[in-house]
Amino acid sequence: MSFTVVSEREFDVNAAENTGVISDEIVVPSGGGGKFRRVTYVDTTDGTVYTYITTEMTLPPWVIVLIYKHRWDIEKVFDEFKSKLYERKSWASSVTAKTAHAQFLCLVHNLMILLEDLILRELGVENDKEADRKQTRKESALKRGASFIATALQRFTVRPLKFIRWLRNFTYCEAPWDHAIERLRRNFAIL
Repeated sequence: MSFTVVSEREFDVNAAENTGVISDEIVVPSGGGGKFRRVTYVDTTDGTVYTYITTEMTLPPWVIVLIYKHRWDIEKVFDEFKSKLYERKSWASSVTAKTAHAQFLCLVHNLMILLEDLILRELGVENDKEADRKQTRKESALKRGASFIATALQRFTVRPLKFIRWLRNFTYCEAPWDHAIERLRRNFAIL
């Protein structure tokens, strides 16, 4: 689909939060139709250019970029459902069954987040290696001149596969809680 530029939207190119935003335009499809907004952004860490098409006309361009970046984070949760939790299709075909299935998946996801947080807060068990990798990636990105947008959101929704495997294993075996936590601690210590 190609677009024709109708007008350029003004934005503060010197504002730190707009670093990487190349353009903010009002466009129309070449074949006709309604007006859209096209925000073009270059990731300052790797030079990748992203183009976002939206009907949202009021938010600043950097917010549009962050929203799309956050949407990608949500897509990674769907990938977690399929790849790590092996939930590829619904149990049944009715709308009610599909809705229940989706709600159970969201419940499982949120319970995993809560359990992981509880284990960190009360027992001090953390995936230090992953936290270190995340911090190293952020510091490296900042050294390469990463923008506010590139570092504003750190993925927090996806559970590490080590945690999911640990949870699956100790859900089905009768092991003392202390034993299970010690195993998780050892798993997190290994790269």
